[in-house]
Amino acid sequence: MSDTGAKFHSALSITNVKSLVPFTLDIENGPYHSWVALFKVQARVHNLMHHIIPPTEVAAKAKIDALRVADPELYDLLDAAVLQWIYGTISPELLQAILVKDDTVAKSWQRLETIFKDNKGSRATHLEEELAAVSLEKISSADAYCNHVKTLADKLADVDAPVANSRLVLWLIGGLPQAYSGTVDFVQNQDPLPPFENVQSRIKLAERTLKNRLSKEAGGTATFIASTGGAQPGNMDHVNSNHQHNYSSNSNHGRNNNTKNKKKIIIGRTMGKTATLAAVGVARTVAAAPTSGRLAVTASGSGVTSSSHTPYGQWPQQWAAPPCPYPTAPMQQQHPAMQPGNAH
Repeated sequence: MSDTGAKFHSALSITNVKSLVPFTLDIENGPYHSWVALFKVQARVHNLMHHIIPPTEVAAKAKIDALRVADPELYDLLDAAVLQWIYGTISPELLQAILVKDDTVAKSWQRLETIFKDNKGSRATHLEEELAAVSLEKISSADAYCNHVKTLADKLADVDAPVANSRLVLWLIGGLPQAYSGTVDFVQNQDPLPPFENVQSRIKLAERTLKNRLSKEAGGTATFIASTGGAQPGNMDHVNSNHQHNYSSNSNHGRNNNTKNKKKIIIGRTMGKTATLAAVGVARTVAAAPTSGRLAVTASGSGVTSSSHTPYGQWPQQWAAPPCPYPTAPMQQQHPAMQPGNAH
């Protein structure tokens, strides 16, 4: 076998390590626990764990030393490849913090571990306080809520303060709102408490149930609004008030029309009486007037008779005004000669 074939290794064919380790390690929010787990998987696939964490056992250490002596060039090439994986999956701030000239994978790995595990006691205290205050109402979904609780537990494990399953489950259900009370009661009544993964699955199922129920209620409300012409249940008072207002308006309008009709009847009766009294007065006045040169009205009402024509220069005096249609005193009995039947 040629030298080129002897120096080939599967780790050298990897060109995009981010597709295999999708997390970007960061000082503030970087998932160190998850990043380490995925990175170790990648190293074991290519049998390169001894580059990351050198073995301490005598037999294993002797085997690694033999590989280094047999092909030092390939050993250094693989160490540089793994170091490149580290540099490609951390943030620029972390890279600046650990970057050293002519470095090795083991030394670089140790510096990263020191950064994330420094001040273990204070880190553990802050993480426990954050875990106790976490709530589903502050997070967008149940899936994100469970993942956040799991991430905090992993960070506690990174600082040598691992969380037991029972304690983690109690923290998980302690941040659920009142709508999940059924799930909380079910989990608390289990002895021993179920694993974290089972509780996580039950919380997600409860979330889907609540969403389906809300969507059905929203659909029922929309159907009710469409059937009532856009009036929601909260606005039915407004609809009722409008109905009552229209009923009152129609009733008032009917009463006003009745009042107007009554007024018209009274006025008509009054005008009829007035016209009758006025006609009687005019007839009496005309009958009492001289017949020469004037119009005369017969008592029988058979017609109008005319006497001889009177010139304009001899036009008689103006007729007297008719009596008041509403006399304030009883009318006196007139002389028989003034009655229309006695007119000549």
